[in-house]
Amino acid sequence: MKKSESGFLNFENDSNVIFPYQAYYPFPATPELFNDDEVSNWLFYKNPDEDRLIIVYHDQKKYNYAHVVYLWDDLFNQPGAWETIYEAHKTLQQQHDEELKIRTDLTDESRKLINDDAFEIQDPWVLHGVWV
Repeated sequence: MKKSESGFLNFENDSNVIFPYQAYYPFPATPELFNDDEVSNWLFYKNPDEDRLIIVYHDQKKYNYAHVVYLWDDLFNQPGAWETIYEAHKTLQQQHDEELKIRTDLTDESRKLINDDAFEIQDPWVLHGVWV
């Protein structure tokens, strides 16, 4: 996936889209949710067809995270996605000079495709909306 300067694929105005704005806090996507100062620190990557987007940003709750946002069901089938995530993780670790865990929210369909032993899986916190 290639790095993108402007990342959104028109979901930021769709309140039916669940957007994991911060670790543990998915909200309906609205323009007010996307603060320019905060979004300017996010890393955006589009696939070659430019119909998929990965967003990675630093977040801290109990732990420090490279929080990965991917809104589609095919995260485990998208060529280059995990390589992109690992590179973004490495970039954020260097920027923040600290150990970061990778965190992402999976769609229900994505969760069916994984081996639970390979990931630490928690029940999702869906406060509003629906997956794309």
